[in-house]
Amino acid sequence: MAVWGRATIGDAVSSIGTVVVTGTNSSWISGGAPHEGSNNVGLTIGNFGIGDLTVENGGTVRNAGTGQIAARPGSIGTVRVTGPGSSWTSDYGIAIGDFGFGTLIIEKGGKVNAPTGTFLAVRDGSSGVAEVTGMNSVLETSDILLVGQYGTASLAITHGGAVNNTGMTKVSALGTVQVDGVGSKLSTGTDMTLDGSLDITNGGVVSVGASSSIGNSTNFAGGVNVSGAGSQWTTTGVLTVGDAGSGTLNISNGGVVNSQATILAVTDDVASTININEGGTFNTDLLTFSDGDGTLNFDSKADYAFATAMEGYGNLNVLSGHVILSGDSGAFNGKTQVFDKSILSVNGVLGGTLDVLGGGVLGGIGTVGSTTIEDLAILAPGNSMGTIHVNGDLTFSPGSTYLVETSADGTSDKSEVSGTASLNGARVQVEADSGNGQPTTTYTILTSTGGVSGLFSGVTANLAFLKPVIGYPDANTVILSLEVPVDEKNPDRTIAQLQGKIYPSLAGVLLEDSRFINEAVNNRMRSAFGVSSVPVPVLAFGPEGAELQAATTDRFALWAQGFGSWEDKKSDEAFAGLDRSIGGVFAGGDAAIGDHVRLGLVGGYGHTKLDEPDLAASASVDSYYLDVYGGAELGAVKLRSGASYTRHDIGIERQVQFTDTREYLGADYHAGTAQAFGEIGYNIRAASVDLEPFANLAYANLRSASFAETGGTAALSGGASTNDVTYSTLGLRASTELSLGFADATLRGTAAWRHAYGDITPVSSNAFAGAGTFDVSGLPIARDTALLEAGFDMDVAKNTTIGLVYQGQIASKVQDHGFKANLNVRF
Repeated sequence: MAVWGRATIGDAVSSIGTVVVTGTNSSWISGGAPHEGSNNVGLTIGNFGIGDLTVENGGTVRNAGTGQIAARPGSIGTVRVTGPGSSWTSDYGIAIGDFGFGTLIIEKGGKVNAPTGTFLAVRDGSSGVAEVTGMNSVLETSDILLVGQYGTASLAITHGGAVNNTGMTKVSALGTVQVDGVGSKLSTGTDMTLDGSLDITNGGVVSVGASSSIGNSTNFAGGVNVSGAGSQWTTTGVLTVGDAGSGTLNISNGGVVNSQATILAVTDDVASTININEGGTFNTDLLTFSDGDGTLNFDSKADYAFATAMEGYGNLNVLSGHVILSGDSGAFNGKTQVFDKSILSVNGVLGGTLDVLGGGVLGGIGTVGSTTIEDLAILAPGNSMGTIHVNGDLTFSPGSTYLVETSADGTSDKSEVSGTASLNGARVQVEADSGNGQPTTTYTILTSTGGVSGLFSGVTANLAFLKPVIGYPDANTVILSLEVPVDEKNPDRTIAQLQGKIYPSLAGVLLEDSRFINEAVNNRMRSAFGVSSVPVPVLAFGPEGAELQAATTDRFALWAQGFGSWEDKKSDEAFAGLDRSIGGVFAGGDAAIGDHVRLGLVGGYGHTKLDEPDLAASASVDSYYLDVYGGAELGAVKLRSGASYTRHDIGIERQVQFTDTREYLGADYHAGTAQAFGEIGYNIRAASVDLEPFANLAYANLRSASFAETGGTAALSGGASTNDVTYSTLGLRASTELSLGFADATLRGTAAWRHAYGDITPVSSNAFAGAGTFDVSGLPIARDTALLEAGFDMDVAKNTTIGLVYQGQIASKVQDHGFKANLNVRF
């Protein structure tokens, strides 16, 4: 349908006009053919009365002049463009609420095109409402988008709708814009000015091709809120918050604001604010505090890194959370305040003055201006440990705290002041790293070019056994000395006691003692195949029931064997030697698999006692063994192997001796050793002597659980740890039988060389309460060890055999000796 001239719906007062354009082939053209249009003809929906236009199901409407919705005072006009393919094109723009109450709804994929501008609430007393909602719903406009020229206006872009404006966007004091939801977008080709409000929420996006201004006009206050994950406002040029009027920008909950540069509070005596709240992100290369009262607030509980350079006079407030400034803001001449429960770390340069209020903390490794640490506030240089620079004066108020971290290597936190440092009775709190410190370590914690005024009133340390002392060697320096209140007769002994060396040393002992289960099953397999006359009688099961049999029986066999030894281990260190004793029993059973193979299972219990007498430390270990083993005979070649797991229940007791006190410390924890071994031997008969050269390879892995001591201020804790070692052994076994006239006897012996591979020094990462970890090395496992064994067995009666075996391990700083006595009576 074509209408020549202006078309009006609801023309007369009290009239109600309705037009519906529906269907793909339905169209309404007003004002003549498209190429004949002029700006004095068009389409009016609600002139004096009520007008309603619906374009749906692919219908199209086009007017060659201006489109007016609610043209006259008291009129009501509504246009709804809904569904894919439905469209309205108004060649000379659209006025929504010219004098009356106008509404434009674009939904479900509808499209409206207003080439020369879109105006909402044009005249005093008018109202304009535009809603663009749903994916692929679009308002295309150019030249200008004006929301609330003189009346009350609102623009809502929701659920994936879009407004594309190639010109400028202006939101008046009576205008509001909402861009809400993922996919919802408002784009402006040139500038955006805001004297009203803009809310970008839940993933909405606004982009500005030139500059943006919040609070653009005198006596008006603009506000922008960007909130929700994916919500974003990007200004290609300069963002001004508070131009002729006042402005407020709030960023929170995943919202992001981007601009090339930002100016805050342009006009004198006008206050404007940027609030970076929880989850908000503000990206701008340069923030300029201009002539007005500009404030930047950080109010986020999480860590927030801000790399922007700042300049000018203004206010910077850290209201909560941890703010890390890394930009060069040396040109900032305003005031920074750090409030209660807030932390400011300056890793770049921050000019102006800085006031840390009660409960606030200042840290970092950068440079700040003149700084005051108020009552109950804290100065803590570094990000962990480092130096903060004060370009001006540093003033500690009474009741404030200087928090200093120290390391055992002599480094510490430090403040370097170009002006005067006024201490005013503040306290020093030391956070000492629990390293392998010396009896006394001295640190320089403050220097001041203009001199140090006053004194610190006291000092405390996180490690109660440390004695901190503050000193003033000259007028410009403050030093800290940390002293261990050692036993004056044996200062090195006190230091060694503090380290807890028994923990890694015990780990090495448990790895070394993993050999006992291997030796037991190895001996059983050798005896089962009659190698070197190892006398391990067994309880075997046959047709007549259970009976004692020779070890070489082919029946299912049960066996048991005791073990034990004592060890003396020395070290180059003055207080690192230890004594170890162990004893226990193994019991197992095995059966033949064919003619040449036996497989078995063995369990056992052992108790270990470890003493470091020089350090007044001891360990008690109950060990529970389980092993799967086997052996094979291939002529003269003998193969033996096993795999085991041992659970260790550990109790540690230590004493630490200070100058006038002694602490009794202890911890209970557990560990587990997993290991495997394999051995090959070759049996040789030479005259009356049996010889077996052999090679053995074993791997043991020890996993120790974490521990926490109790009993005093020097109590240690340690994390879970893993130590492992691999052993190779090459040696020769020999045995012979002889008659003594009154009894028959067997003599046997072994000589071997064992080599340990890998990291043979066990390590434990220990820590004092409230301090960092430090590594302690235990006594090393011997790299090369000589293994010796000698024994005899004698038949003292028809069914009775006695035996005695010596086993020894000898290394440069280790001696381990053990004896086994056997009494076998057969019934």
